[in-house]
Amino acid sequence: MEPEKISIEIKKLGLLQKLILAQDIWDSIALERGNLLMPEWQKSELERRYIQYKQGKMELHNWHEVHDELRRTYESNGSLSRFSFANRLSEENDL
Repeated sequence: MEPEKISIEIKKLGLLQKLILAQDIWDSIALERGNLLMPEWQKSELERRYIQYKQGKMELHNWHEVHDELRRTYESNGSLSRFSFANRLSEENDL
């Protein structure tokens, strides 16, 4: 199917259907992750960071603290409202 036709069909979907479709797309990408090659610059950066971590030169952060900070940041500028709506919608519909 051509990208333009796909876009037209997606626009016809309701919010819940779009959320389910997005999840299905991410799931299919996860299954094919072995086919996606990592660029050399990214491999080098990961190696550099891993070495820093092993040498104790990297400051680590608790995920819950990072998540809370991100939530506070996005709540304060109103960006989180659409995500909160999507979360409530999915909970109500037992996705």
